[in-house]
Amino acid sequence: MEVLGTAYLLGLSVAAVLGPINLLAIRTGLQRGFRAAFLVGLGATAADGLYTLLAALGAAAIVGRTGVRIPLWLLGSGVLAYLGGSGLLRSLRGPIRLEGQPAAGGAWGVFLGAFAATLGNPMTVASWAAVFGGLYAGMVERVTTGLTVRLVAGVAAGTFTWFTALAALLRAARRLVSPAALRAISIASSAALLAFAAWFGWQALRALTG
Repeated sequence: MEVLGTAYLLGLSVAAVLGPINLLAIRTGLQRGFRAAFLVGLGATAADGLYTLLAALGAAAIVGRTGVRIPLWLLGSGVLAYLGGSGLLRSLRGPIRLEGQPAAGGAWGVFLGAFAATLGNPMTVASWAAVFGGLYAGMVERVTTGLTVRLVAGVAAGTFTWFTALAALLRAARRLVSPAALRAISIASSAALLAFAAWFGWQALRALTG
């Protein structure tokens, strides 16, 4: 349960940082309603799930080699610090702008558009590869298929929870989805990523000094 919970929180934190897909989901929900916003989130979840599976398999292939734990922890810490720091700076720099076009097309068009847009983000697979490497580094002796499944499922569940909650909020109380509220959410999720970065860094420091 600890592994699943950690992966869930990571997926939730990464998903809640306001980026292009989140803003697309919000614009779509405001203009087209719950169903369209939910489909945007479902497409993003599917893409994240695919990339996290590929990242987990790649990390599992190298993590058992000697001498890789500290570099993996440091790489994971650096990537999470970048994601959290850039998200925090973006949130503090100015108001969140919601202008723009919603996702177009029918149900399949909205889903596939969000799926393709998430897959097209060059940071996605690199980020998750570093994160999974850091997670596995503390479990070198017990990387199994079951562990990989739990990690990938946890991340996908966290992403799905965020986008479902966002779509439900857009349906129930659109007036609450203000630039100030979105900024607060983005700041909180960025802070969570920075906390994970610090945790990975602490693991590397303990290994170096222990």
